Amino acid sequence: MSEIMTEGKKAKLIDETVYNDPYVVKSNCLYEMVQVKDQVVPMKLADFVPTLISEITRDDGTEQKKMFKVGAVHKSGIKLSEQIVSADEMQNMKWLLNRWGALGAAQPKQNVLSKICHAIMLTKGEVKFETMYLQTG
Repeated sequence: MSEIMTEGKKAKLIDETVYNDPYVVKSNCLYEMVQVKDQVVPMKLADFVPTLISEITRDDGTEQKKMFKVGAVHKSGIKLSEQIVSADEMQNMKWLLNRWGALGAAQPKQNVLSKICHAIMLTKGEVKFETMYLQTG
């Protein structure tokens, strides 16, 4: 875990082993390990570390829709508010800026948003699976 300052106190907020390969946490930021020529190097994706908290199935009796609860910690140590995101929003990842503002900005590289989405889905550890029944009979 990385130690970062929070209100003058050191707090362990970012678990550097939070992802499965090829994603890693370095300097409190999200990176992808990529093959460049004959070596593997880290490529920065974002200045925050997003994680999957839960997968929610909303069942209205006719259809089921997936939602995802995502949390994150910015490299500055600011804990970003947890967001519930639809599967469609998760695929395009435009919600990052809409909901987290400048702290949710990704690196301006090709396919970065889809890689951040993939990293979130590869969160290690306990992910809750919940079902919400919207209609009972």
